[in-house]
Amino acid sequence: MNWEFINQCRFLLFILLFHWTVSYGHSEGHETRLLEFRTSHKVVDQTSKDKVEVLGSALKKHIHLLRKTSETKVDLIFLVDSSASVGKSNFGNELKFVRKLLADFVVDNNHTKIAVITFSSRRFVLRQIDYITPQPQENTNVTLIDDDLPNIRYRGGGTYTLGAFREAKEVLKAARPDAARPFFLITDGFSNGGDPRPDARKIRESGVKIFTVGIANGNRDELWDMSSEPKNETSFILDSFEEFESLARRALHEDLGRGDFIVQPEDKCSGLCFKGFDCCDKKIPVNVGQ
Repeated sequence: MNWEFINQCRFLLFILLFHWTVSYGHSEGHETRLLEFRTSHKVVDQTSKDKVEVLGSALKKHIHLLRKTSETKVDLIFLVDSSASVGKSNFGNELKFVRKLLADFVVDNNHTKIAVITFSSRRFVLRQIDYITPQPQENTNVTLIDDDLPNIRYRGGGTYTLGAFREAKEVLKAARPDAARPFFLITDGFSNGGDPRPDARKIRESGVKIFTVGIANGNRDELWDMSSEPKNETSFILDSFEEFESLARRALHEDLGRGDFIVQPEDKCSGLCFKGFDCCDKKIPVNVGQ
């Protein structure tokens, strides 16, 4: 018997089995890693969705309490980040959050008054909308949604959050003493030009409830510090700006009771029609409300 030939065959068989085992193991491991990768993405997506649901429920509770305020008097201030780190597209998502949230309030002199302050660099801390300071004319939901919010423009630049708080303190001087005073800071969380937390603390101590809305890769600690207690219900950290509107939408998922309706000038109706069409009946008054 040729043992040398047999040993050579055994050696070749061993080499073939070794290569097959390594290749199979690599392929199996690769498939396993792909499965884990795909599963992890599903987990991330589900976690993100669950986070918006949980935060939306917390915000919904506070919005409900505001709507139940005595005589429904609310002086509501929004600080909206218009800096370069936010960007034009995300600035639009911030304004969508504001618009969606305001859908739950009747805006007029007897109910909810609004102020919107945008901020970026020091020279661009702008009081874009101020219905809280006494005005010669009455401003309503129609004025706000149809005229004033669409006219707010993105600026770019730094993130002077401290200046925005100081501008808000000036607006608060005209706030009604018997009105609730919620305060929303909407930002990516990267402030510069001074620490805004001491000013935020003073505003909270004056009876204002501060809500902060930011994104996960921003300065979460600063936003947490500036928000009111309980902070787990007033500091909303999302994964992206695209989730801002979803947060507001979830906060408003309920049947709204009938509120007051306010008669508007006839020319306000045309702004609700499709372009080029006249959908207004001159015999029917234009109303706004819940």
